Parts: sequence; C-alpha cells; structure tokens
Amino acid sequence: MDRPLSPRQLNEEEWKGWKSDDSVFNNERRLFVLANSIVRLRPNRILDIGCGSGFLAGLIRKELPDIEIHGVDFSIEALKRCKNLSQVYCVDLEQSHLPFKGEVFDLIICTEVLEHLFQPERVVADIHRLLSINGVGIITIPNFSFWRFRFQSLIGKVPNIASHPGLFRSLI
Repeated sequence: MDRPLSPRQLNEEEWKGWKSDDSVFNNERRLFVLANSIVRLRPNRILDIGCGSGFLAGLIRKELPDIEIHGVDFSIEALKRCKNLSQVYCVDLEQSHLPFKGEVFDLIICTEVLEHLFQPERVVADIHRLLSINGVGIITIPNFSFWRFRFQSLIGKVPNIASHPGLFRSLI
C-alpha cells in the first residue's frame, strides 16, 4: 500500500505538473489586476508571501524594473524558477516565522495562502511585524461560500475561486 504524499510532496508535484509552465497563470485576471494596483502604489520594497515561480513579480517588474521584491514560498520547485525576484526564501509557514527583522517592507502581498494554513494568525502577525509604518498589506482569501462556487461544487465541478470577477474591486 502506498503512503499518502505529504503536503510538501503534493505541492512539489503541482509545480512539476500542471504549474510546470507559467503560461497557466496567463488567464488569472486577478494577478494582472493586483499587479496594476501595486504598480500604482509605487512601493520600494515588496515581500510576496506565496510567490510561487515569481509570475506576479514579473508583472510588477515590467512596470517597475528597479523595485526590490523578495519572495517566500513552500515549494523548492517553484523557487528554482524564480527569475523576477531579488531574493527568494523557502519557508514552511507552519513551522517557521518569516526570516526578516521588523518593519522592512513597504508592501507585503499574501494572496491565496492563508486558507492553506492551520495557524494563519501567525503569518498575519508576521506581516504586521514586517510592514513599515506606512506600509500596505494585501491579503486575499477565496470566498468558498459564494453561491456560484457552491453550485459548481454541488454539480461535481471544481470552482475556479481565484478568478472571480469581483476580486480586488476595492483596490481599483
């Protein structure tokens, strides 16, 4: 009998499988809207928690080529592909705090990450600790209770929660 895969193994399999090419993110409207919102804020130093392969950082860097963007992710496979980030860190957010001293980022992104954690409040406390005095934190969590997603689940479909058109409406 095969042993079930650990969360890390499952994550790595995703990055070797369906996420092996960044083109899978080209239809993720939310990432483009988020990048445009961040560019308008003109931050100097960003931390992207759950950066994956750096797709979002690449969108931001097209408009702000000299920006400093640090990325944190759980997946070694994803981090191997990062070329748009200034520096990357492999961190298991369930086991460790973010490896920075306080108040060092003027913008922190944590999009579609907290719902995967058993103790999301630890990451939220780290975000608070790491934001500069006038820093901005952008945290998104999918709304699994939205009526369309519940209906799709009921009829056996997997809802694409992250591409709901109402996401980031407050940022625009």
